[in-house]
Amino acid sequence: GALVRARSDLFLPEPMPMYELRLTRIAQLEAARMDWEELPLALETRLDGAPSRLELEAGFPWRTALARSLELLEDEVFEQPPPLDLRALFELADLDLPGLRFSPLRPRRRRGFARDPFACLRGRDVTLYHPRDDFGQVVGFARAAARDPGVRRLRATLYRVGRENPILDALIEAADRGKEVEVLLEGRARFDELVNLYWRLHFEGHGVRVLDYPPGAKVHAKLFLVEADHGAYAHLGTGNYNPKNGRLYTDLSYFTARPQLTADVAAYFDALAAGRTPQLRTLASGAAARERLLAKIAAVARDRGEVIVKANHLTDARLLRALARAADRGARVRLLVRSTLTLLHPRFEAVSLVGRFLEHARLAAFRTAGGWEVWASSADWMERNFDRRLEVFFPVVDGEARRRLLRLLRAQLADDVNAFVLEADGSQRPRWAGNRDSQRRLL
Repeated sequence: GALVRARSDLFLPEPMPMYELRLTRIAQLEAARMDWEELPLALETRLDGAPSRLELEAGFPWRTALARSLELLEDEVFEQPPPLDLRALFELADLDLPGLRFSPLRPRRRRGFARDPFACLRGRDVTLYHPRDDFGQVVGFARAAARDPGVRRLRATLYRVGRENPILDALIEAADRGKEVEVLLEGRARFDELVNLYWRLHFEGHGVRVLDYPPGAKVHAKLFLVEADHGAYAHLGTGNYNPKNGRLYTDLSYFTARPQLTADVAAYFDALAAGRTPQLRTLASGAAARERLLAKIAAVARDRGEVIVKANHLTDARLLRALARAADRGARVRLLVRSTLTLLHPRFEAVSLVGRFLEHARLAAFRTAGGWEVWASSADWMERNFDRRLEVFFPVVDGEARRRLLRLLRAQLADDVNAFVLEADGSQRPRWAGNRDSQRRLL
């Protein structure tokens, strides 16, 4: 913008006022039942999406007229100092300034799991917390499944995967080796639709069966199932099967060979393949997941226990009211919410962490008279994720993993380096002056 102003004499006959503005359009694809064949045309229509926000440089003289012509309300128009598009700042990250960079990340690997994941899982569950634990171990699990002669079938749900992905390469390798491979590739992952269309065509060229996604609902669950002569093994996660994100986001990977969990994961895939809503025993999805959480919050309220919720967004009205009732009855309600929290309560302890890594894991811990339970999920506590998406909530059954996650949650609640505390009046108070940096535990 500054460069254009400075040399406007090159393209304007005489000096005149110049202003920056930026228009944002709605990017949601309208057709909830859209199939893969309709996707390219739908992506073209996105360019003509309805305006949703107008940003203007202060002093722009035609603000009212322009907003009216775009059919925008007054609260959808914002005055901002230039530059309005800050994406150019990404180039700063490419400068050779080692003194301004974070220290290199050296994630750890579980030697036994990396060597033979299936033998390891026949002994006990394995829990990884990324990026402290190398996401490459998820890639290794997929590759081991592709190359193990005893593996018959691989099944996976895929949402945001990126253009280059060794996990998807492993699925294709498995198909090339004659194994049955079945994926649910979500075609409506916003802004990743074209990449996913590329992978669909690539999969089909190698004999991978791509399931039709259910009409009217996005599949956002993170599941990978391996069925072999020597047993069934599952990966359940809170984040996408995307190794790049595995270095930048905090997420949980839970590997298990427990029959009650792998049977539910298999039932989930069977339901998707048949176009049915999954009916689960141990895991939970959809409206049943909300009811499960409501029951657990009610138990905490009855015992005046404690609940800790870690999420990106916490907006589901029924769950928030249940948390408020629990707090009113004397239960301790502690919330780690990175972005959106839509209910204030004087007895909520609410913290947001903003640091080197994007806090993405979704966890919930419930303490009643019977002790602690810890659950993880692919979903934030939002209405859409219970009513219009297919997600998965799963219990962390392994005792050591449960204790480890509770230590992590307590450390994050006590963080005084990366924390913002949400006060009951809606204000945010920085808590930065200490030395308890929970994200350093990940280095």
